Amino acid sequence: MSSAAPTTTSTSSTTAVEPTSTEAPTTTSTEAPTTTSTSTSVTPEPAPAGVGHRDLIGREGWGAAATGAGLVGHTIDRLTVHHTAGVYTDNTETPGRIRGFQSFHQEQGWADLAYHHVIDRNGNVYEARPTSAKGDTFTGYDPTGHYLVVCDGDFTQQIPTDAQVSALVDMLAWAAEEFAVSPDTLGTHRDYAATACPGDGLGNLVDSGALQAQVEAQLAAGGSTLNLLSPQDSLDRVATIEAGNS
Repeated sequence: MSSAAPTTTSTSSTTAVEPTSTEAPTTTSTEAPTTTSTSTSVTPEPAPAGVGHRDLIGREGWGAAATGAGLVGHTIDRLTVHHTAGVYTDNTETPGRIRGFQSFHQEQGWADLAYHHVIDRNGNVYEARPTSAKGDTFTGYDPTGHYLVVCDGDFTQQIPTDAQVSALVDMLAWAAEEFAVSPDTLGTHRDYAATACPGDGLGNLVDSGALQAQVEAQLAAGGSTLNLLSPQDSLDRVATIEAGNS
């Protein structure tokens, strides 16, 4: 992991908890979700005019453990969306949840979080597994070549927030440009394995073509940039999130 702060980066890391039919994070909220749905999805707002931009919270910020041995290199040729499958409504919990996901995945013998980037309910984006390494899964598909972005939440019971969808559009547009991948490769975990992931609340946005249309609109508007925050800036951003201010 680099300690520099480039304007774009393709070295990130992510976690996901993916059992055979659903993902089961180690930490879930006991609160009821603000909105529940197993079949209704949200239509994203039109992509903003102009180039999108996301700050990437580095691993130091959320307290990542060291990456273990066993990462396998790959070349990204498609875009795949996941959810963590854990209901939560308090975004201040996110850094701790990500640490829990990483710990669980490493206990399974994986080198790191299963995914490349994590998006929280407020649209903050976290560095996870390096994009140069293929992800991991509990299900029966080979994630080689997949850019894995995971939205935190259980979208069999919740719907993603507007901020989360907006960040997802930016990250998919960034990845499409970064890896020269067409948006028409966009799919979800359930397209490749017997799983509910990422739930209808998010998956229907992909199945309907609405999310791809937003990504294409963002690319037409100038695409998206990704800025890896310095270690101190990452720590500061996480402190702001845990204080409920971001």
